[in-house]
Amino acid sequence: MKDEPAFLPRAQGRAELEVKWQDGRTRLAHALEEGAAKLRFPRADDPAGFEAVWINSAGGLTDGDRLTLRVKAGEKARLLLTSQAAEKVYRARHGMAAARLDVRLDAALGSHVEWLPQETILFESGMLERSFEVDLAPGATLLAAESVVLGRTARGEVVERGQFADSWMIRREGQPIWADRLRLTGAIGALGRRPALLDGARAFASILYVGADAESRQEAVREWCEALPIRAGCSARGELLALRCLAADGDQLRMAMSLLLSRFRSALAGATVPLPRLWSC
Repeated sequence: MKDEPAFLPRAQGRAELEVKWQDGRTRLAHALEEGAAKLRFPRADDPAGFEAVWINSAGGLTDGDRLTLRVKAGEKARLLLTSQAAEKVYRARHGMAAARLDVRLDAALGSHVEWLPQETILFESGMLERSFEVDLAPGATLLAAESVVLGRTARGEVVERGQFADSWMIRREGQPIWADRLRLTGAIGALGRRPALLDGARAFASILYVGADAESRQEAVREWCEALPIRAGCSARGELLALRCLAADGDQLRMAMSLLLSRFRSALAGATVPLPRLWSC
């Protein structure tokens, strides 16, 4: 008789956040926390903005875990979302369901939302399915970034097997303007060595900007990419500007992402804007 996997408690969590523009600044309108999903609200560097920190109090993700985050930014609101630390995806038991992380953002008329979590680290045999959905009203802008690291190279870790599925869907007034899906499963180490996929890179990232001025920023962003010690490139069309990054390890990628996002945020603000403080912890 085949042994069934032992039952183990799994992390379940749900968080909701809503902010609104009131009296010349962005203020908290609603917050909810359930299970392992937590939110904290440090003082924002932007005096008119609001900063929220997403926390997985379970300390990581493994098979069967499920976390969801739902966010609404009201008209003219300015919201920055980041994470407390890198999200770690640990080894999953054979035959079990992947961990799930679902993020949904709604940005109202004229609002600006930044989704800038720290990197996700996938360990050997880790399994994660992640979705990121954004609905933008007219005039709303978005800056979003996600980075993934396959093991900690400084500790000699090599990831050969696992599963990572990532789905992005961005809509403007209900109409899709960006849809992107990535799925690596099984022998992801061998897949990642293929030139058409990661070409041997152990860390990769995407940055997306949505705004009416996207195309006008393309030349400057390309110059930033060319100066980096990693492979990076960007393209723009209409109100979309997309960047892709490939790096040998997580340290290289983090350095490049810090530089790119710091410059991008400063360019949008027209003044020097630091990264979220937790990025330097």
